[in-house]
Amino acid sequence: MMTNDLTLDPSIIKGKIKLRISLPLVNDSIHINTDLGLSRAALTSVVGEKLEITRDFVGSGTPIDMARNILAARFLASDDEWQLQIDPGLVFPTAVFEDIAGFYSSWLNPQSYRAFMKQGMIRQMFKINVIDELLRSAIKYGKTMVGGLCFINRGISSIEDMASIPNPDGSPFDISFTLADDNHIDTSRLGAQFLLVHRSVYEDIERNYPELRFTNPVIISNKPAYAYYQPMVVEDNIIESVEGTHKAYSSYLDGEFAFSERASKSGHKPCINMNILLGNMGDKVYSWLDRPPIQKHFIDLMDNNHE
Repeated sequence: MMTNDLTLDPSIIKGKIKLRISLPLVNDSIHINTDLGLSRAALTSVVGEKLEITRDFVGSGTPIDMARNILAARFLASDDEWQLQIDPGLVFPTAVFEDIAGFYSSWLNPQSYRAFMKQGMIRQMFKINVIDELLRSAIKYGKTMVGGLCFINRGISSIEDMASIPNPDGSPFDISFTLADDNHIDTSRLGAQFLLVHRSVYEDIERNYPELRFTNPVIISNKPAYAYYQPMVVEDNIIESVEGTHKAYSSYLDGEFAFSERASKSGHKPCINMNILLGNMGDKVYSWLDRPPIQKHFIDLMDNNHE
């Protein structure tokens, strides 16, 4: 049962939700905005005492794909049911609308920015508790692997440079400016920058990909480990829109996309929750609000709604 504002109803949760937050700290640090947003999301979760959180991290000196393998092995060795991977430069708004919205003021003129700040849907999106929204996807819709739409933290504008690619088959993708109860997009190219994974995903990959098993280096004493995030090459079958024919392509998948591909082939349905607004720290915050076509859409929208 959900309220109209998409708030997770804690009464439907039976027992504890054991959540392990995994942080691959490439530079041995986490951005203060990431830490602040994460802490506020945990403290303000409607789940309350039913939410039991453990934090884990792997520092620099470890390649990123191996860091994710190590974090996954530690997760499976625990009794935690869910793993939430978070990159150390993500920004996610939780009851700090004005602070986070200020990052986007640089591309709106003052009049448009004031109108932007008054938009009810935008204000609601900025105030969504990201942990609760991921758990809502898991509990209400049975999602075992769900993330947020991320962009790489540099000055780029191509949709292909997202850290999550909704349509790897090359079909058109339009970002929806709405909030919805079931606002999920299935994809086999899901990044791990902000990713909730049920332990069954890893267990099923182990069964379906025994060749990923390794014993050196040792991660957990007396237990084999698995290279869940080992890069791979896949054959893609893409429809050529002009001729209407199929053409085979070979695609290199980095560790995150390879994990998503293996999960998909193991019976799971990786998806993006489009209600979640994320930013990635670079020289500024990059998000789907930072794409030039989207900026134009909002500017046009604001220009038509000025008071």
